[in-house]
Amino acid sequence: MVGGLMNQFIGNANTYLGFGGGMRLNLFFKFKNITTGLNMDVLGIKRKKSFSINRSSEQANYPSSLLMGPFVGYIKKRWTVIAEMDYALLNIIYNSSNDIKDGFQTKGSGIGLTLSYGLPIGRSKLMYYYNSPNIFSQNVIFSLSLRHLSLQLREASGYMLELGAHYEMNYRGIQHFTLKKQN
Repeated sequence: MVGGLMNQFIGNANTYLGFGGGMRLNLFFKFKNITTGLNMDVLGIKRKKSFSINRSSEQANYPSSLLMGPFVGYIKKRWTVIAEMDYALLNIIYNSSNDIKDGFQTKGSGIGLTLSYGLPIGRSKLMYYYNSPNIFSQNVIFSLSLRHLSLQLREASGYMLELGAHYEMNYRGIQHFTLKKQN
């Protein structure tokens, strides 16, 4: 699954960080009504106010952020509820050059809860893939997430709300099948 998202910090972190956006990439497996996999969000967030960091370098106007970690979810028809744990990274000051490592990153962890709804694109197609029959389907996924980020820099820690739209492609193997007799 790949897609775009918008995010907004709420609470104390909203004093320093504003509206942002980015992309999400999920690699996952589905087992009946359970899904599990790896999530990666790459975000750019508008800085509203300078952080209290004792550095002479200028802070980035749009600090980049990375959230990456495992997730597990429950699927009910077109709805999915996902719980995830993330490694979180926020680049506040970028390195001035490749040779000089004078940047500042704050690292930490995050937990999140995502509610998503999938709309199918067209009809599912039967395919013969890797010497077995499969059903290929495509979906547009709309998601709403609430995360709590605990970063080393206290001012950047807090809750983040995300809204996204994503493209999902699935191959589902057919375990048991019977061929019809032709007349």
